[in-house]
Amino acid sequence: MVSMNSHRTPRQPLPLDRFESAFALAGAALLLTASVATAATDSEPADEACWTTEPGVIGSIDHPTEPEAIVLRMFTGGGFVPLEIAFLESPVFTLFGNNVAIFRPSSESSDITDVLPPYQCSRLSPEQVDELLTFALDDGGLRDAADLYADPFIADTPNTVFTIDAEDVAKDVVVQALGFNPDAPDQDARAQFQALADLLTDFAPEVTSSTAYEVPVYEGLLTDIWTGSPAPAIAWPWADLAPEDFTGDGFAVATLTPAQVEQVVPVPSGGQGFIVLELPDGSQRSFAVKPLLPDAVAGEASPA
Repeated sequence: MVSMNSHRTPRQPLPLDRFESAFALAGAALLLTASVATAATDSEPADEACWTTEPGVIGSIDHPTEPEAIVLRMFTGGGFVPLEIAFLESPVFTLFGNNVAIFRPSSESSDITDVLPPYQCSRLSPEQVDELLTFALDDGGLRDAADLYADPFIADTPNTVFTIDAEDVAKDVVVQALGFNPDAPDQDARAQFQALADLLTDFAPEVTSSTAYEVPVYEGLLTDIWTGSPAPAIAWPWADLAPEDFTGDGFAVATLTPAQVEQVVPVPSGGQGFIVLELPDGSQRSFAVKPLLPDAVAGEASPA
């Protein structure tokens, strides 16, 4: 097994007690926890899928209500990583316009060949959405944030990108090397962003229950085998999908159904890379697969 540690610095956030504002941020997070963790799925019957195409209901904070609209999102990615790692990087957390939160559970694994945990899905009430957006805008610092917080003193680290569309605030905020450098510029703002990142990275405790996101469409990647991959080859698994169905320049992608993905890895899956497939002609390629979130699925369904 190949450890991520051999390729890059582990993504460990800085402790919040470095900053004078930490106690206020922690208190606000506790208030959010107490509010959001109150029967988050009371209105969701056990036999009903979490995702819904019904528009969301607005509480006191205005936001888009279209199901695939992004109200709050956090994405972390970038740096010098193998192609398959870059391909697998997906949003950590998304609150959609229909009041549904889809988030990746935190994982202790640092092995780049491990399967990622499936996304979880939870419906939030309008009041819970208000609490979350209030925290993100004010305590999380997004309301008055600039577009970019650069760190020119450190390289090969990911960017953290927050997207917000609520209460007349619509922007993307890019924070370079969040949590890596205690001497980076804008430490007060970074403390707020770190508090928001901590909340969204481990969102499961904020809801009373969640279910696995039922992925309708996956995306698969075929590329050259990474020299460090220890995986044994798997015979080409699909009778209804040919290597030529993966298209692209240098690397090739295709959309896959859950049934097709299940012939390689269990579903639902949060994604997995460095799977070696033996093509029908006897050659070998590396395969990675990731789930598409509802906004990406809608994009796939739209005409080019």
